[in-house]
Amino acid sequence: MLEGQIPKSVSDLSHLRVLVLYENNYRGSLDKLFVNSTSGKGILESLQVLDLAYNKLSGSLPDLRAFSALTEVYFGGNNFTGSIPLSFGQLSGLHVLDLSNNSLEGIVSESHFIMLDKLEILDLSLNSLVLHFAPDWSPVFQLDYILLAGCNVGPSFPKWIRTQRNFSILDLSRANIADEVPAWLWSVSLSLGILYLPHNQITGSVPSLSSTLIQYIDLSNNSISGPIPLFYSNVQLIQLSGNTFSGSISSICQARHGLIGVLDLSNNQLAGEVPNCWENMPNLHSLNLASNSFWGEIPHSLGSLNHLVALHLRDNSLSGEFPSTLRRCQKLRLIDVALNELTGNKQIAWQYSC
Repeated sequence: MLEGQIPKSVSDLSHLRVLVLYENNYRGSLDKLFVNSTSGKGILESLQVLDLAYNKLSGSLPDLRAFSALTEVYFGGNNFTGSIPLSFGQLSGLHVLDLSNNSLEGIVSESHFIMLDKLEILDLSLNSLVLHFAPDWSPVFQLDYILLAGCNVGPSFPKWIRTQRNFSILDLSRANIADEVPAWLWSVSLSLGILYLPHNQITGSVPSLSSTLIQYIDLSNNSISGPIPLFYSNVQLIQLSGNTFSGSISSICQARHGLIGVLDLSNNQLAGEVPNCWENMPNLHSLNLASNSFWGEIPHSLGSLNHLVALHLRDNSLSGEFPSTLRRCQKLRLIDVALNELTGNKQIAWQYSC
């Protein structure tokens, strides 16, 4: 809960290597903080880690060229404005660059990364930046985390990502992409575990993902079509709502998904009976199949979901009575089965959910 401006006396710590002031209430600009008032040159030449994330700092980003030893920079969660200085591209030892969740704008080009061959984590999320790279750009770095949510990356799917072979996280949420999902995306990195592409205008289909390591996948609110793919057995989150997936979802019965907690297939064009194999997902706590064309009875195996908190089945063509097995779901807090063709005593249904 430290407040005020970061004290200029920090600049006197000439041998300081790590400065972490994360999550305080520091305000003001960084323009002159690390500069000798007499010579105008940087002082903290030994600084390797600079973490000022989640304060209330404002103004433009500082020129960090004098800090040649920097390996990690965390400026996320502040109120920085303006563009990213080209001088950031001169920090040849940089491994982590986090400028997320600010009010930065302007164009980001190849020049911002010209010497960043050691960069592993790039987080520019939640800014108003426009990423403009040549179609044949081949970056000097190999990233582990690619976090560009909210940046203007499109309209084409960024081809430079194909040059990255080791990334484990890719987040292009709300990135203004209006393109077909490229076939290479699913195999370009064998380490990919988290894939977020929601709120774009992405088309195409998704192949089987059973041989990948993707544990968290969010493709919601796009225009992706085709059948529901097979998933990695250790998948934990599947968000596919708001697309045009079609056909049955019987494929989810082909493997045991013992870790999955969230399955959201709502607002698609799925049809057929809801499969009766929910014992294969013992840790599921949120199931959303709303606004599709499912028919038949609500499967009794839903009662095996001891961790189920929310069940959304509204706006389908489900029939029959509410299954008594849902009484076993002691954690269930929300049931939405409106706009179906269910029969029986609704008071019994209320007893199951209360």
